[in-house]
Amino acid sequence: MTAIELMGTSQQVVWGMTSIQFFFMVQVAAACIGLAAAQRLVARQALEPYAGVGLFLGLGLAVTAPLNLILELHQPLRFLSMLYRTHLTSPLSWGVFILLGFMLVSACFALVVLREKLTTACSDNLDRRASGGRVKVLALLTLLAATLIFLYSSMDLAAVKGRGLWHSSIVPVVFICSALAAATGLSGLFAMLVKRLNQERLTLLRGWLGFFLTLQLFAQVLWFLIAFVFGDSFGRFAFDYILAAGFGNFIVLGLGGTILLPLVLLYWARSSRLLFALAALLSLAGAYLVRWNVIITGQQLPRTGTALLPFAPEWWGQGGLLQALAPLALWILLMILATWTGPWKRLVGQQQEG
Repeated sequence: MTAIELMGTSQQVVWGMTSIQFFFMVQVAAACIGLAAAQRLVARQALEPYAGVGLFLGLGLAVTAPLNLILELHQPLRFLSMLYRTHLTSPLSWGVFILLGFMLVSACFALVVLREKLTTACSDNLDRRASGGRVKVLALLTLLAATLIFLYSSMDLAAVKGRGLWHSSIVPVVFICSALAAATGLSGLFAMLVKRLNQERLTLLRGWLGFFLTLQLFAQVLWFLIAFVFGDSFGRFAFDYILAAGFGNFIVLGLGGTILLPLVLLYWARSSRLLFALAALLSLAGAYLVRWNVIITGQQLPRTGTALLPFAPEWWGQGGLLQALAPLALWILLMILATWTGPWKRLVGQQQEG
């Protein structure tokens, strides 16, 4: 008699909370730092709110975001092994070098900007022109590195053919637009906390947040139409789920609560910091929610059959809530410690006067 044992994973949804948080933190970091680099390149007053605060926040997120990926690997030393066991056909190998390169270039850019800020008062015009040239070169490299982060982290999901909800060319666009909106909201909230948000910058950030939320709205509607309404059989099955069990997450909260409601609040927030703060918080929640909807629901939708795979976030388990909170808590701690130091106050302080 022959006994055949069928073995399977105990957890059908293998990409948990730490995966969501990695994509959220690293893409918001790329948006913050990319917008700060763009401001240095084009020297536009409209991008001025991102110059100090956005760079400051993005650098902290860039340093702490990979911790989510390390925790998700189950064996943290596997992350280090990618440095000396490189496989050119492995997306994970490319990802490690892209992440490290992004952190290195961003740190160099921040240090050069800080040095320029500290030495501006005691340098002559020639030194300032030379320093400005170096900053622009680093700003260009930083912007390219932020773009690579967006491409790698977004296409990492879109390239998976086995997950119908992930395998869409519109998903990277949705992620990028939501990250830009979240970066704007985060910059505004932090500027309010450190008292660097005057009326002029409130008006600029309000306009940028409304613009990015509008882009996110169009991107998500386009995603629904292309991937679901006019998609293949799996897309139509997913659309039936969205109209039924997923209506709250995808439509009520995903479109109404975190995009349309913030746009209404921004319309009335011409001089109200409270309404702007509410819109900024909702934009952050929306960026997190859209990643939940794509990553978690994309794993719950079955490849065969019609029953939705169960998922409940664990508190202590691998990829659970406490593991996801650890990198976020570390980022908050770094921000608190950094704001106590004089040089970083100087970097953020370039937005103090209107």
